[in-house]
Amino acid sequence: MYRGSTPKYTIYLSGIYLADLANLQITFKQKGQIMAERSLTDMVIDPDANSASFSLTQEETMKFKVGMIDKQIRVMDSEGQVTLTRIFREHVDPNIREDLING
Repeated sequence: MYRGSTPKYTIYLSGIYLADLANLQITFKQKGQIMAERSLTDMVIDPDANSASFSLTQEETMKFKVGMIDKQIRVMDSEGQVTLTRIFREHVDPNIREDLING
């Protein structure tokens, strides 16, 4: 991902049906600080594909430092059981401009 971009993420869960979840949360963390989060209510759900999609804003990605960022998904089922994914790492690349682009 590039600083200042608006990356779109789509989450596919194997063996877990989104319709059965009480919540899903993804957290982006860098150098010990939570930089961005989304929960199920912030996402667009596709029940046919059993997927949840969301984007980050320019403002959010501009806060990221060049280097690695960690992300992890937590899900809670209707019975209150919580499952976590492994921590995924993604590289944040620089942006030549340090301002936002407007339309």
